[in-house]
Amino acid sequence: MRIMKLSIYLVKSILLIGLVFSDNPIIAQSKFELSAGLGWPELLDIGVRYGNNFQVGVSQSFWSFKFIGPTSAEVCYHFGGKSELTERPPWYLFGGLGCLWGRDGDETDVYFYPRIGRSLNFSERTGINCDIGAFFPLSKGARDFFDSPIYPSGSISFFIRL
Repeated sequence: MRIMKLSIYLVKSILLIGLVFSDNPIIAQSKFELSAGLGWPELLDIGVRYGNNFQVGVSQSFWSFKFIGPTSAEVCYHFGGKSELTERPPWYLFGGLGCLWGRDGDETDVYFYPRIGRSLNFSERTGINCDIGAFFPLSKGARDFFDSPIYPSGSISFFIRL
């Protein structure tokens, strides 16, 4: 139960810090990005992010069509290079903190997944994000389930900027 409270506090803190330090006006519609993709540990994933070069967001994973997976808070910083179609740099650093609450509410699995990636833009508003990194189980339940403290992580997702 203590880990669940701590993970909720961390997710709220990451989102608040991202909104405070974002250099974008909060009303701008073109700063929202919807995405859907595949990856590890997310498997199937849908998400929303806000921002331009610095983004904060939330994603929801689905491990099957019947089972909802972890919910994650995410931060993303775009840097380096120039894109032909947008002002946003194509390279990015990405970090996600995922929480999976047990069905009985007694066990919470928490994990962290930092990544580096690149956006491939099809137009000013659409493209694909491809990233690779690591996966760290943080909670006791997650560490007991996995036999190593670190695993590879990555994803590919289609995005639309609103």
